[in-house]
Amino acid sequence: MGFFRGGTLAIVCLLLFLSILSLLTFSTLKSSSSYENINEEMYNKILNIPENPTKEQIDDNPFIEEGIKIRNKANQTIPLINEHCKIAQNYTLIYEENTLVIQCSEIITEEILAEEITSTFIENAYYKDYGCSFWKCLISGEMSYYLTSNQAKDYWSGKFNFVLISTLVLVGIAFILVEQRINWPIIVGSTTILASVALFKIQGVVHKIISSKNIKGTSHITEIIFSKATNTFTFAITLGIVVIGVGIYLRFFHSDLIEKKFSKEDVRNIIQEEETKKTQLVKDTPKTKSNKSKK
Repeated sequence: MGFFRGGTLAIVCLLLFLSILSLLTFSTLKSSSSYENINEEMYNKILNIPENPTKEQIDDNPFIEEGIKIRNKANQTIPLINEHCKIAQNYTLIYEENTLVIQCSEIITEEILAEEITSTFIENAYYKDYGCSFWKCLISGEMSYYLTSNQAKDYWSGKFNFVLISTLVLVGIAFILVEQRINWPIIVGSTTILASVALFKIQGVVHKIISSKNIKGTSHITEIIFSKATNTFTFAITLGIVVIGVGIYLRFFHSDLIEKKFSKEDVRNIIQEEETKKTQLVKDTPKTKSNKSKK
């Protein structure tokens, strides 16, 4: 029975490790895919392009290509705005199906216009309906911006909620299976730390999966969708250390909470003592009856 219980606990601990690792991964993807983070990351990558980028850099990095297109659009549009605003109060600019209304009363430079176009482009790309499920969009290999969209964030959120429930169930099963309950926090804390360390390996795995689908700019997109990995890692490590600390504290200062384990000899002695008590009780019972009859 002990061997079976120990083997089952080992399997549960392995599943718990995988579950926590998945939970941390989906948590990272979910937080990295928030609009605030995507907007900040893509905004910097599109506007801060290197001077005189090579063709290889442009082909590999979709953000450099987008930045060049946006700056060219801004450069071409400034003269048109200046001319149009002589007879109108605003100018409507269209960039890749994105509409931007420029007020003539505002001071518009090429740099400001590039920033406005970038902000509009990022917002529309994030909230765009790509018309396909996660894996269909991924397998198509044509929609690199899908991975930094609100649709992708919803997908990560759904997976996160499912894995969270699975993790809590496994934590509960581990609590039931562990012989000494006081070891439970140490097991859970250690598993959390191991999973958080393994989290950084996941980036390479995801990178290879996405690369196998020939999605353009893989490394730069992966960098964005895992941009919050450090925050997740720090939180998980801290949580694991705290849980282990609680387990160590209970072990040293509340050792009475440890369930006592009996050897076979202890169990045999206990049974013999109980049998002796029963025998003695049976012997004393007739004497009590005979004493009553004499009276």
